[in-house]
Amino acid sequence: MTALCGFLGFVDPLPQSDSLQKCSVEEQDKVHCGEPGISLQNCEAINCCFDGRQCYYGNAVTIQCTRDGQFVIVITRNATVPRVSLDSISLLGGSDPPCGPVGSTAAFAIYQFPVIACGTTVTMDGDYVVYENRMISAFEVNVGPQGSITRDSHFELVFQCRYSGTSVEALVVEVDPVPAPLPVTGSGPLRVELRLANGQCFAKGCVEEDHAFNSYYSETEYPVTKVLREPVYVEVHILDRTDPNIVLMNAVSDPLQAVHAENVHICGLNSDSHDGAGFPSLQCNGVHSNCYRLLHSELQQDK
Repeated sequence: MTALCGFLGFVDPLPQSDSLQKCSVEEQDKVHCGEPGISLQNCEAINCCFDGRQCYYGNAVTIQCTRDGQFVIVITRNATVPRVSLDSISLLGGSDPPCGPVGSTAAFAIYQFPVIACGTTVTMDGDYVVYENRMISAFEVNVGPQGSITRDSHFELVFQCRYSGTSVEALVVEVDPVPAPLPVTGSGPLRVELRLANGQCFAKGCVEEDHAFNSYYSETEYPVTKVLREPVYVEVHILDRTDPNIVLMNAVSDPLQAVHAENVHICGLNSDSHDGAGFPSLQCNGVHSNCYRLLHSELQQDK
């Protein structure tokens, strides 16, 4: 994108000074111009001064148009004779942010704002889009018996940024993948499956708990009869789960007792669950506490 800038004029200007006078700025009043490490050639190309160490704004009115669509305007108090009061200057859009100064020293006021803000007008001039704004200073007028008089200088500046509307720039866009949204939370049935394991340990010295969940009772083998204090190995998992936030949790010290409290006898079979057949019920406190496991997702954990 091509950017051009310039000013149309202001009232009561100083006589055109040469480059030496323009760059004669006290050290404490210097305001850095351009990017850090800017060269002499690039510094002069943006209408600034270079002292061998840094690029800084000269003792003049400087207008810059950035490639990202910003006005940068630096006003010196020496723009008029007598010196203009920098506090009295405002844009068409007023002095509220972003239209007020973004920085100032005793000698300069620095403005930076988008070319579409602060009362800027937009017009087309051939292939160029023209952004134009105006700065003006306020002044105090004293009225006496013989007329009106002011001792304040009047400052007025009309400035433009012109951007080419036909330039072509390369644009690289990187699109990051967006994860799928989580399922919407709602009420509904939750299916849980409970299976009794019947894996057996036959090898000498093997541990029964390590082999219990290798096989399970089939539907035709129910009801299952156990004697008191004989371990019952139980597996519980959720069926058809689609929400990863739904998991089985061990919220009590003895989950077997917790399930028993909900009238589900996972430690044995009761007479109410099999048409009054009268199969014996086993008390949970008579079952080994490590005889169950809860399954969620594809992860199986033996408890």
